[in-house]
Amino acid sequence: MAAAPAPAVRTPPASPASPPATAVPAPATGPRAEIRALLENYVRAVETKDVALLHRVRPNLTEDELRRVRQSNEIKRSHKVDLRVFDVTVNGDEAQADGRREDVVVLSSGQRLQTETKFSYTFKRGPRGWVLDQVRESADRPAETRPAQPRVPRRSDAAPR
Repeated sequence: MAAAPAPAVRTPPASPASPPATAVPAPATGPRAEIRALLENYVRAVETKDVALLHRVRPNLTEDELRRVRQSNEIKRSHKVDLRVFDVTVNGDEAQADGRREDVVVLSSGQRLQTETKFSYTFKRGPRGWVLDQVRESADRPAETRPAQPRVPRRSDAAPR
């Protein structure tokens, strides 16, 4: 008995050559980009109530200041920060960023506080990179507050009949 012919193996047609890989732009580097990244960490630390991250960003905070931050975090339900940097000036191992900051805080009670400030932050570059050294902020106007929610009268609040 003759052996059956081997099945034909088809090779797929050659695929067209891939286009050359395009270079992915390298992330921006340099002091200004590093300072902007540090400010992003600062905002993240405030919004997530991460005191350890806040201390890495601002290592010169005292234990008393860190304690006050922790106490403040305990009464906040949420804290959102919108930081708009207008200018970053670098001079060697020191830098300054100027801009505006808007904070919206919702307390555990539901009360909403909104503040808008001008800021000038001073940075220093050390062995571990840039850190936020000094914070100067000035409010344009007093904080706006809104009550938690309108109170709905209960039957027990009604005058006795």
